[in-house]
Amino acid sequence: MGEFTVPEYLREKIANEIKSYIVLSGKTMKDVALTLHEKYGRSKSVSAFTHRIKTGKIRYAEVLEIMEVIGMELVAKRK
Repeated sequence: MGEFTVPEYLREKIANEIKSYIVLSGKTMKDVALTLHEKYGRSKSVSAFTHRIKTGKIRYAEVLEIMEVIGMELVAKRK
């Protein structure tokens, strides 16, 4: 299976949305990275965490984990 390349406009949107949810939760990127490490065994490197978000190379499962850590959930609705 080939690797999917995330278009630039989507990378920025993904990064901005995730970062704004983290800010709204009152947590920092470091708080979230460390909690992801403790709860799910993810890397505790804040720079690696930030890089995955910035480049769009973050898996949906990790997005769900982030939302859990910050006390939010994703909701899909029709446009």
